[in-house]
Amino acid sequence: MQDTGHILFNNFGCGLERRKILDEQIHSVERSFVMSEEMWGSLDMPFDDGFAVMKDALDIDSEFQTFHKFYLNNKIPFNVISAGLKPVLRRVLDHFLGEEASSNIEIIANDATISSDGSKWKPV
Repeated sequence: MQDTGHILFNNFGCGLERRKILDEQIHSVERSFVMSEEMWGSLDMPFDDGFAVMKDALDIDSEFQTFHKFYLNNKIPFNVISAGLKPVLRRVLDHFLGEEASSNIEIIANDATISSDGSKWKPV
């Protein structure tokens, strides 16, 4: 229900106020979407620390698991398309659905290079 990037940026990166300014600049086309690299690049925490905050801050739609079972049972392909980072989205889906169920969802998003100490996050 919430945006994974927003949770990370607000808690470990550029902060709520700067993120809102950057989001508005993207939406108004004042700056290109490539500028999202600034937001991801502002993060400075290990992936696991960010996920610990995300899993407590995120809510999954109460009907999503029912929907997920429906499309699986009916062999309907399901994709997540996002401007976010694939490793973040995969970890969230694995957490909420379980790895086996999550593996049936293709994620179309940016890959990422994240340094082991979390000091450098770069969308690819």
